[in-house]
Amino acid sequence: FLTEYGSIRFERLYSNMTTTPETHLFDAHGTISGRNITLPVIGNFRTGFELKADLSRSNNIGDLDIDIKNFSSDVLNTGKLSLHAYYNDGNLEIRNVEDSTPIDYELRYYKESGRTEFRTVFENFRLSDNIVFVQKYQKYNRYAKGEANGNFSIVHTPKNVEKYAYSGDMAISFRNTNIPYRPECHLNFTGIDEKINFRALTMETDKGNGAYHGTIDIAEKSAEGFLFYCNS
Repeated sequence: FLTEYGSIRFERLYSNMTTTPETHLFDAHGTISGRNITLPVIGNFRTGFELKADLSRSNNIGDLDIDIKNFSSDVLNTGKLSLHAYYNDGNLEIRNVEDSTPIDYELRYYKESGRTEFRTVFENFRLSDNIVFVQKYQKYNRYAKGEANGNFSIVHTPKNVEKYAYSGDMAISFRNTNIPYRPECHLNFTGIDEKINFRALTMETDKGNGAYHGTIDIAEKSAEGFLFYCNS
């Protein structure tokens, strides 16, 4: 069928619902594909999926488990992704199912305030262990082999004057890749909307080291702080 974002097709779709005095139990699996999708970094795609839902009949509460299997698109391919969602009277929480993958993340939405929160923590994480870029995006695969440790969070509060607040503390190393100069980076920052305060922004390479401490205003295209660089 057609949507405003492109053409969507379901194949080998199976669904079943069982009703008890307390809940509706629903499960489904199949394949979904899309063509000419206009959403960013999607294009054409195809993936298998499986979902199980437990929805309360007496109040607006529900649990949903989602497995996305072998997602492939014009941009990237992935393996299996497992998510758990919890819905309670308009509030929504989505998080990854704990497994051996060295990254955890969660997304929360609060209906009354419209507030959205996203948080992630990662340790010895390599994007290349989970994602392969394809076609004209293959050039990014070598960057995906970098190893990352740290955390990042962002909060969107649409009713506030200052709508976005974010922070992060992360180290990224390309020492064991073929990236030129094999850089190692460390970022520690907080931000409000388009103003970012860097407590630490450092880079060490085979050719030299650099560091920046200060603020950057993206809207004003300005920076104020201290910049250091030293050749090896």
